Amino acid sequence: MTRERRLQLRDGARSNFFHGFDGYMTHAFPADELNPIACAPRGRNLRDPNDLGVNDVCGGFALTLIDSLPTLALMNRTRFEEGVRRVLDSLGEEGFDLDVRVQVFEVTIRVLGGLLSAHQEAQNQHLDWYNNELVHLAHDLGTRLLPAFETPTGIPWPRINLRNGLALHVTEKESSTNNAAGAGSLILEFTLLSRLTGDERFEFVARRAFFAIWDRRIRTRRGSELGVVGNEIDAWTGEWGSYITGLGAGVDSLYEYAVKAHILTGDEAYIRVWDESYAALRLYSADSGGWVWKNFHVVHGWVATFWIDSLAAYFPGLLTLVGEVKAAEKMWLVYWGLWRRYAAIPERWDWRRREVEVQVEHYPLRPEFVESTYHLWRATGDEYYLSVGEVIVMDLERRCRTRCGWAGLQRVEDIIKGGQGKEANWQDRMESFALSETWKYLFLMFDEENPLHMGDAPWVFTTEGHHIYVPSHLRKLNPSMSSARAPATNVTMKRVCEKPAREKFWSGVASRTDLHFPAMLTGADLFVSHVRGVMFPPTPEGVCSTAIPYAEQYEVLFGKKSFEEVTSDRAGFADMAVKVVKEMGRVIVRDLEGIVMRFATTSKGDGVVVVRVNDIVIEEGERVVIEDLGQAIEFMPVDYFRGEFVPGTVLRIGATWKIEDSLEGQEGSYIITERAYRVPWSSDPTQTKWPVMYRAPPTNLAACRALKSVRPIPGWDRGAAIVVRMSGGCSLVAKAVHAGKAGYSLLVVTQGHEETDGKLLLAEEGEVKRAERQLAESGKKLPAVVVISNALDTMLDADESTGGWQFKQENTAEIMQEPGAKIEGRLMAHGGRDRSVPVNVEGEPRLRGAVWFRGLKVENLVLNTGYEI
Repeated sequence: MTRERRLQLRDGARSNFFHGFDGYMTHAFPADELNPIACAPRGRNLRDPNDLGVNDVCGGFALTLIDSLPTLALMNRTRFEEGVRRVLDSLGEEGFDLDVRVQVFEVTIRVLGGLLSAHQEAQNQHLDWYNNELVHLAHDLGTRLLPAFETPTGIPWPRINLRNGLALHVTEKESSTNNAAGAGSLILEFTLLSRLTGDERFEFVARRAFFAIWDRRIRTRRGSELGVVGNEIDAWTGEWGSYITGLGAGVDSLYEYAVKAHILTGDEAYIRVWDESYAALRLYSADSGGWVWKNFHVVHGWVATFWIDSLAAYFPGLLTLVGEVKAAEKMWLVYWGLWRRYAAIPERWDWRRREVEVQVEHYPLRPEFVESTYHLWRATGDEYYLSVGEVIVMDLERRCRTRCGWAGLQRVEDIIKGGQGKEANWQDRMESFALSETWKYLFLMFDEENPLHMGDAPWVFTTEGHHIYVPSHLRKLNPSMSSARAPATNVTMKRVCEKPAREKFWSGVASRTDLHFPAMLTGADLFVSHVRGVMFPPTPEGVCSTAIPYAEQYEVLFGKKSFEEVTSDRAGFADMAVKVVKEMGRVIVRDLEGIVMRFATTSKGDGVVVVRVNDIVIEEGERVVIEDLGQAIEFMPVDYFRGEFVPGTVLRIGATWKIEDSLEGQEGSYIITERAYRVPWSSDPTQTKWPVMYRAPPTNLAACRALKSVRPIPGWDRGAAIVVRMSGGCSLVAKAVHAGKAGYSLLVVTQGHEETDGKLLLAEEGEVKRAERQLAESGKKLPAVVVISNALDTMLDADESTGGWQFKQENTAEIMQEPGAKIEGRLMAHGGRDRSVPVNVEGEPRLRGAVWFRGLKVENLVLNTGYEI
């Protein structure tokens, strides 16, 4: 991008900021916010004091002006000086003596942080008339927030009345429920306030609250020594109210402030909190490829929800600050895919269904994705990020600009589905962060010569985008603050930065060999040189993200076509999205026809791996799973299954799920379709249906002991189904006997994530006959038995006392036979296109779906036979 173009975009971002700011000052000031459609002021909802979405932030103190002061300081000195005078005139001598109940966290980050940052700018810009008035206002506000910290735990109440403290109106209700971010993310603003005023109370209470949250971290039952914090917590008792955690709402800025408090103060205690938190998040939240960071249950470690939220888009920027640029790029690419697809970031997006979450499909001009884009641009110098910034500017101008400000979007998909015009999709609210953060980061992205980008002083952006620093003479920590603490688990983090040497004319992001995953996950085409008219930097040929230390490589073609026939079609994006999916550390091949795999022998010649499937590069630690058994079964050792293998049998399960610990407490229905395989000695499961399916009790998940008899179902004489776990130390026949005695006619066995020895599925003829006779004596029959992989394993872990997936009686199960005959498969291997190399699965029965190439087992390729996933 040329310097001239960057300056044009910088000036455009500044103009867009002032479009919103001037609209606010003209139509709304001194109210807190602007309604950008009506061009009218927005203040507190006096009719409903418990309208927290508005009243938490609107306190009648010219919120948008105060929040925008630091941005004004960077864009125009004259307008900044004018803004400071307007704030002082608006608040007057009474300051924050206001009879309003506000949220401690929001007022701290937006108002207190805005005042402190503006104070430092007023000093730096040498306003000759300025006499520390802003820091005096900040001290007044901070003092009025202090009573919120008067709890036995030190965790603050979430809300407080600025005049009356904790006293409430009769129309108001108060709860002691706070969250980890709201209680623990006050340390930057309160510390700076203490250092600038000499009043140590603020830093003391904020630091105590931060570590009160951290000291209550939970170590999961999966055996890790690493702890993670939950989401909701009771400020009075210190008990967790929600065990669902992740990177987004309710937790986000706690991690952010752990890093930035260390940068700001040099206190090592904060960075140790980050190191342990990040190690735990990598273990429980990140998928094996590092693309999707999931919400999980802090006690059990299982996946708790299937969505990511817009607030978590800050995390790539935070990872960039700590040097984890490679990890930051991956996560950022997923959010870029969402912006590419929707021209905005929805509040929540379901990564399993790959669609926007209903009722949380809006975009309120949030800055988190822009913030991460800015940080990655500053860290890497890759102009790809500048091009993304230009796309964001254009999309905001096209979709969100009103005649007097900037409006959020009610539905991000309106651009896709059409509608009644963009005005019908607007939200009539311009939150203050649209100016204090969104347009600020876009402006700074294109303003290379901005004073903030000069030098290396330890300054940070707060979570509201306010730039602050602690003067060097005030950085030393007061000894009274360094009370003895329980140390965080000692974690040594490996800082990795795998960036190839880069010339100025090409982009490292655009040259990534793994762009297929975020593209397929989000449904956005990322393989383009232009996006909505914006040119993206080019890519060089032959660039790899990781060196491949392989001696020989061979391409293998599946199906009936020749290489020449598939060459023109195998690189097609639409075809790839259907046949091959890359997710959660696996590359899943759903249709083998026309698929080209590249096998490689290691330099020592003692191993073989798949290094590419079509155009997808297989990264270290990833596995390729072939699910197209119609072709793959032709190359399996059929005798292993004793002639009883049924590759086309599908178990369709309708399960009702409920997550008691989620913020929503919602429940709904979800259909799981899972390949199921009957064991060799089982009766045919496809002849009947089951109206009810139960989960084995938590104390007997493996059904190795007697089960309670199933309750009779009126009008139905075919019994019911039960799901049990493979492990437990007893044979499948024993499990089947217990299920049969209890009246079940179908036994579904889930093997979880463990590799199952195929011998467990076999049984001696005498053992089965003895079991049948034993059941016949009591008028019962041996149930049909099928084995599935891991689709239901998380449900089996459900604990009704802590929430999670739970079976309910209205669940149903059905066994069906897939229609269609097997497709004959053909394997051709070419080394340099001039010689053939056989690929086979010939060998011993112990292979369990493994593939062999040139006499060596392919370590990262498996056929999904139901025995290994």
